[in-house]
Amino acid sequence: MSAVPARLLYLFRIVQHRRSVASNYCCLEQPISLCNHKPTGYGGTAERRTPLDASLSINAEAVESVLRKASGKVHLIGHSAGAVIALSVALRKQVPLASLVTIEPPVPMLLKASGEDQHYDVFRNMTDAYISDFESGNAEAIASMIDFYGGAGTFAAWPAKVRQYAVETTPTNILDWAGNYGFALSELSLAAISIPTLIMVGGASHVAMKRASGLIAKEREWRKLSP
Repeated sequence: MSAVPARLLYLFRIVQHRRSVASNYCCLEQPISLCNHKPTGYGGTAERRTPLDASLSINAEAVESVLRKASGKVHLIGHSAGAVIALSVALRKQVPLASLVTIEPPVPMLLKASGEDQHYDVFRNMTDAYISDFESGNAEAIASMIDFYGGAGTFAAWPAKVRQYAVETTPTNILDWAGNYGFALSELSLAAISIPTLIMVGGASHVAMKRASGLIAKEREWRKLSP
């Protein structure tokens, strides 16, 4: 009888980390079934959020609907805005998960709740300037946000097709940030996540992002991923 594959659901905006993420599951010693799910507004799932209601629960409910169709627990992986949604799903505990992987989730409210005002202000100043620039008519305002994460010149170095996708989905990304700032996250609430968890952050990432990921990892019990 063939081995039952480990089921991975990857939440993302732009595909970047699929191969490196999947490699972390080689310890499972079984086939891997990796499925992609873009958050609402990024293709495949219609946007249901509005500037008046950009709650993370809208995306969390969509992910939970997908997970309920799986014939067993799923390893939930999220990158950037997808990582924030993944955290929300894990905290809501409406569906069983095998494990959780977060890749650089922008969680400014965790920084604020932890007294990391300097790092919170870095996020707030960046997003305020980015959104103001877009609202003033700069179609490529998102470049400053991309460069915040990857360093100066990151956006310009992307392939034209990827840059165009980022530009076209800027209004959706702004809704993401509204949801991120409305996500009341604290170290105490994170303690409720009991499943095996892997936190990933780039070595060259912004120091504020490193600190946010460090707070998620703080005092967590590190355990081997299990099927």
